[in-house]
Order: sequence, then structure tokens, then C-alpha cells
Amino acid sequence: MFENEHIKTFIENGVLYMEYKQSEILTLEVVKEAITERLKIANNVVLPIFVDFRKPHGATKEAKVYLSSDKGVEGLSACAIIINSLMGMVAFNFYMEFERPPRPIKAFVHKEKALLWLNQFKTHKLN
Repeated sequence: MFENEHIKTFIENGVLYMEYKQSEILTLEVVKEAITERLKIANNVVLPIFVDFRKPHGATKEAKVYLSSDKGVEGLSACAIIINSLMGMVAFNFYMEFERPPRPIKAFVHKEKALLWLNQFKTHKLN
């Protein structure tokens, strides 16, 4: 497990969980730190990730670009994001229309549905 003032990250039942803890705009610096810690925790295992994105008020353009880059999705088989507002869901869907990440990604309102979807993406060790 890793935790600091911005994120909490842990693995449970073959899924990596990442909770953004602050109601701030995510910066490139915060995102890079989250990815570095995620890779350490995963220890060369490709995992689906469940991201709780209900607290942040969005992300900078640089952070979004980095998250959808090869480095941003390294070690991930898929990503389920929990968003708690209609505006957030609209913004996410708009983003997905233009920025196509190299891994499956889907937004949800309910944790249970997100975890059911992620089950199909549990995979294997990295080379």
C-alpha cells in the first residue's frame, strides 16, 4: 500500500485501487507520482485499475495527456473510473471522444459495476 496527501493506492483481489484524496485539479506532478507508486506496488504484474475520481475537480491538460500516454497506462490492462456527477461524466465522455488511451477505459457511477467490468481484464506478469 502507498498513501500520501494526494493518493491512496493498494491491491485487493487482483485489482489495483487508486483513490485521489483531495478536491484539487490534478497536476502532471501528482499524476507522475501516482504512476510511479502504482508501478512499484504492482511489482511487474499487469493489473486492472479502479480509480476513485470523485474528489478531484479535474486534471490539467498535461496530466490528461500523460495519463493517456504509453507511460501513463504502463502495467495496466484496463481502467474503471468512478465519477459522481453528471457534469463529470459528460466531461469524461467528451475527453474520451478525442483522446483514445491505448487500454480499455470506462466511467462508472457504481463501484460494483466497475469491478464486474474489470474482472475480465485480470492478466499476467510483465516481460
